[in-house]
Amino acid sequence: MEFGVSGTALLWIQSSLTERRQFVKLGQHKSTETKLEVGVHHLFAVYCSPVADVITSHGVRHHQYADDTQLHLAMRADNTAYGLSILAACTADVKLVFGDYNRKCGQGFNMLFL
Repeated sequence: MEFGVSGTALLWIQSSLTERRQFVKLGQHKSTETKLEVGVHHLFAVYCSPVADVITSHGVRHHQYADDTQLHLAMRADNTAYGLSILAACTADVKLVFGDYNRKCGQGFNMLFL
Protein backbone atom coordinates (compact mmCIF):
# COMPACT_ATOMS: atom_id res chain seq x y z
CA MET A 1 0.00 0.00 0.00
CA GLU A 2 1.37 3.37 -0.96
CA PHE A 3 0.79 6.48 1.11
CA GLY A 4 0.44 9.78 -0.72
CA VAL A 5 -0.50 13.35 0.02
CA SER A 6 -2.25 15.45 -2.59
CA GLY A 7 -4.59 18.38 -3.08
CA THR A 8 -5.05 20.90 -0.30
CA ALA A 9 -3.04 18.87 2.20
CA LEU A 10 -0.03 18.79 -0.15
CA LEU A 11 -0.29 22.53 -0.78
CA TRP A 12 -0.42 23.20 2.98
CA ILE A 13 2.69 21.08 3.61
CA GLN A 14 4.58 22.65 0.71
CA SER A 15 3.74 26.17 1.86
CA SER A 16 4.81 25.40 5.41
CA LEU A 17 8.18 24.10 4.22
CA THR A 18 9.11 26.94 1.85
CA GLU A 19 9.85 30.59 2.48
CA ARG A 20 9.73 30.11 6.26
CA ARG A 21 10.02 33.37 8.18
CA GLN A 22 10.00 34.34 11.83
CA PHE A 23 9.86 37.38 14.08
CA VAL A 24 9.82 38.11 17.80
CA LYS A 25 6.98 40.07 19.39
CA LEU A 26 7.01 41.39 22.94
CA GLY A 27 4.03 43.52 23.91
CA GLN A 28 3.64 46.21 21.26
CA HIS A 29 7.18 45.72 19.92
CA LYS A 30 7.90 43.49 16.93
CA SER A 31 11.23 42.68 15.31
CA THR A 32 11.71 42.63 11.57
CA GLU A 33 10.95 39.35 9.86
CA THR A 34 13.86 37.08 9.02
CA LYS A 35 13.89 34.27 6.48
CA LEU A 36 14.76 30.92 8.09
CA GLU A 37 17.66 29.25 6.35
CA VAL A 38 18.16 26.37 8.82
CA GLY A 39 16.33 24.63 11.64
CA VAL A 40 14.07 21.74 12.36
CA HIS A 41 10.54 22.18 11.12
CA HIS A 42 7.60 21.57 13.46
CA LEU A 43 6.39 18.78 11.16
CA PHE A 44 9.45 16.78 12.20
CA ALA A 45 8.23 16.90 15.80
CA VAL A 46 4.89 15.49 14.67
CA TYR A 47 6.76 12.76 12.79
CA CYS A 48 8.72 11.81 15.93
CA SER A 49 6.08 12.21 18.64
CA PRO A 50 4.59 8.65 18.50
CA VAL A 51 8.04 7.28 19.28
CA ALA A 52 7.51 8.39 22.89
CA ASP A 53 4.98 5.58 23.41
CA VAL A 54 7.45 3.01 22.08
CA ILE A 55 10.21 4.25 24.38
CA THR A 56 7.93 4.38 27.43
CA SER A 57 6.72 0.82 26.76
CA HIS A 58 10.26 -0.36 27.54
CA GLY A 59 10.30 1.45 30.88
CA VAL A 60 12.87 3.92 29.57
CA ARG A 61 12.64 7.62 30.33
CA HIS A 62 13.34 10.04 27.53
CA HIS A 63 13.55 13.66 26.51
CA GLN A 64 12.69 14.87 23.01
CA TYR A 65 13.54 18.28 21.63
CA ALA A 66 13.45 19.17 17.94
CA ASP A 67 15.52 16.49 16.19
CA ASP A 68 17.11 15.07 19.34
CA THR A 69 15.86 12.22 21.51
CA GLN A 70 17.75 11.24 24.65
CA LEU A 71 17.12 7.98 26.47
CA HIS A 72 17.61 7.72 30.24
CA LEU A 73 17.75 4.49 32.19
CA ALA A 74 19.05 3.97 35.70
CA MET A 75 21.20 0.85 35.97
CA ARG A 76 22.77 -1.08 38.80
CA ALA A 77 26.57 -1.05 38.62
CA ASP A 78 26.61 -4.80 39.15
CA ASN A 79 24.12 -5.52 36.36
CA THR A 80 24.72 -3.12 33.46
CA ALA A 81 24.19 -5.93 30.92
CA TYR A 82 20.49 -6.02 31.82
CA GLY A 83 20.10 -2.26 31.41
CA LEU A 84 21.98 -2.28 28.13
CA SER A 85 19.73 -5.07 26.83
CA ILE A 86 16.69 -2.92 27.63
CA LEU A 87 18.21 0.04 25.77
CA ALA A 88 19.10 -2.20 22.82
CA ALA A 89 15.54 -3.53 22.58
CA CYS A 90 14.14 0.00 22.91
CA THR A 91 16.33 1.45 20.15
CA ALA A 92 15.57 -1.53 17.89
CA ASP A 93 11.83 -0.88 18.27
CA VAL A 94 12.33 2.84 17.62
CA LYS A 95 14.23 1.95 14.46
CA LEU A 96 11.32 -0.28 13.37
CA VAL A 97 8.86 2.56 13.89
CA PHE A 98 10.89 4.94 11.74
CA GLY A 99 11.34 2.24 9.10
CA ASP A 100 7.58 1.74 9.04
CA TYR A 101 7.06 5.51 8.68
CA ASN A 102 9.51 5.59 5.79
CA ARG A 103 7.71 2.80 3.95
CA LYS A 104 4.30 4.41 4.46
CA CYS A 105 5.40 7.93 3.59
CA GLY A 106 7.84 7.05 0.84
CA GLN A 107 9.99 9.96 1.94
CA GLY A 108 13.21 8.03 2.47
CA PHE A 109 14.10 9.79 5.71
CA ASN A 110 17.68 8.96 6.55
CA MET A 111 17.94 8.04 10.20
CA LEU A 112 21.23 7.05 11.77
CA PHE A 113 21.18 4.57 14.62
CA LEU A 114 24.48 3.85 16.34
